[in-house]
Amino acid sequence: MTVAPPEQAARTYDLGFARWVRDNVQGGNKMSLCMQCGMCSGSCPIGTEMDHGPRKLFMMIRAGMKDDVFKPMAVLMPTAVSVYETSGGEVYVSRMNLGRMSTMFGGTVRAALKGGGANLEKALERVIEN
Repeated sequence: MTVAPPEQAARTYDLGFARWVRDNVQGGNKMSLCMQCGMCSGSCPIGTEMDHGPRKLFMMIRAGMKDDVFKPMAVLMPTAVSVYETSGGEVYVSRMNLGRMSTMFGGTVRAALKGGGANLEKALERVIEN
């Protein structure tokens, strides 16, 4: 007796998604430098808590798996703000443009990202000014 494999939902891939990330996400232009070595996943302090680690996330972005990348919203929250200090003492603060990112979604997610982005900018103004 032969059993047919279960039907799978059709997947859609946005092959321009990596380009969108490169052009619209701060630091996205550096994604092309990724060699998939795994250093980011191995050194990420919250990598084990994420739905997709950094290495898998980059692979999904390159593959155009936009719907799968944004399903786990937890992946966005730790990366909304990043602070980096150089050996020379210079401090850099980078952040995602949550307002722009909200345009990719609808409904509650759009409202949450848009409102969260505005609140984040207000909170950072006080920190960055000092």
